[in-house]
Parts: sequence; structure tokens; C-alpha cells
Amino acid sequence: MQQDDGASHRKTVSVIIPALNEERFLRRSVGVVADAAPRHFRDYEIIIVDDGSTDGTGRIADELAAADGRISVIHHDRPHNLGGAFKSGLTRAGMDFVTLYHGKGGNTAEEMSRIWERAGSADIIVPYTLNSHERPVLRRLISHGLTSAIGLVAGLKLKYYMHLPLYRREDLNGIEIRTCSYAFQAEALCKLIRGGCSYCEVGVTDAFEDGGRTRSYRWRNSVAVIACLFRLLWDLRVRGRKAVRDRSDPNLLP
Repeated sequence: MQQDDGASHRKTVSVIIPALNEERFLRRSVGVVADAAPRHFRDYEIIIVDDGSTDGTGRIADELAAADGRISVIHHDRPHNLGGAFKSGLTRAGMDFVTLYHGKGGNTAEEMSRIWERAGSADIIVPYTLNSHERPVLRRLISHGLTSAIGLVAGLKLKYYMHLPLYRREDLNGIEIRTCSYAFQAEALCKLIRGGCSYCEVGVTDAFEDGGRTRSYRWRNSVAVIACLFRLLWDLRVRGRKAVRDRSDPNLLP
């Protein structure tokens, strides 16, 4: 794949990989990130968050970190959910940009490159799924309904809110992400965009996990997502726009 322009290689990225019982997939997921990141960034770091795993995930994460100085590991003694794991990783992130990659994988290095090659073209690069028709019908209906509900609450019209956005770290650190559910991406995107961040949407082709099965729609997550929507409604419609750093900040990357 053709390298991005020279400006891209002045940038750096922190990739947070939450992993809950992903011993089968973790090495592969780290390999995808290590393959794609050097194509578009001068430097990168991988932060694996072992989210209370009971299999060999933590051991494998430690082995990967011992073999590569760009990799570090955070161990949780119990699961903090996807949003909680991401927020834990964010406390350690030190690069210009921050994103998430799932411990189970789901996107090839080529598809991640479609997102990362646009680094710096907007404050947030927002991916959406091009092949959602390959998902089970029920999941598509739930996803469509949730996307519509988030858009209605936030007054936005994004194609999708819970993929693998690429953020500027300073912007993420300028807001409060209150949910620990998998809807944390939606909360972050809505607050940042309503706060003045620019964004660019890009379509990617996903490789769906386990034939479409996912932990995302278990009842506890569903309740947490509904609670997130109500809090988001309060934050955006009652408390007002969430402030992010001054857009005239001279340290803003080009």
C-alpha cells in the first residue's frame, strides 16, 4: 500500500486494545496494529488492557510486552466493560492520536489503513461499516435503531457511532466519558462534535466476529447503553455543549 504523505509521519498514535478472554486472537490483533501503524505514523504504542480475563490473555499480553518496547499492559482484576477498559488505557496514552482496536480483531491492516491514512485531515476520523448487510437481521435492526436514537439525542447524522474512531488525544482528555458500556464511542463522538471538533467519515469493510455473535447486546450492556443515552441527553440538552480545548490552540496539529 502506498505510504501516506510526509505530514502524516510527523504524527504518532496510541492504540488501546481491550481484551477479555481473547487468548485465541490477541497475538493476531497486535500483529494487525503493528502492521498498519508504521504505514501512517512516525511512532506508535500499543496499550493492551487485560480486562479481568480468566484465560491466558494476561500471560500472552505480558509476553508481547516483553518482546516489544512499544507494547505495555494494564491488568484489571475484574471486567470494567469495553468503555471502562478504553478509559483505563487512555490514562496511559501519550501519543498525538488515540484509537481502539478490539482484542478479538475484526478489521484487517488494510482496512485500518483506510482510517489511519486520513489522520490530520479532521479532528476525528469516524469509520462506518460498508458491509453491514452481512450481519444477522436482528443485529442490523438493533444497530439501526440505536444509531437513530443517538442521532436524535445529539442532533447529529453520523452513519455510525460505535466503530473505531481516530481521535486527537488532547480532545479526548478535554471531555468526560461517563459510560463504561460499549456506547462510550458514541458519547465521546457526540460531545466532541457538538463541542466544535471537525470530523471525516470513512467506510470500511468489517470481518464479523464468530459469525456475528457479540457480547455487545447482552442485557447488561443494553441497560448500560440506555442509561448512557439518558445521560447524554442531559449533558447535551440540559447542561449545554461540552467544552473542548480552544480550537485556536497553536499546538493543534496541521
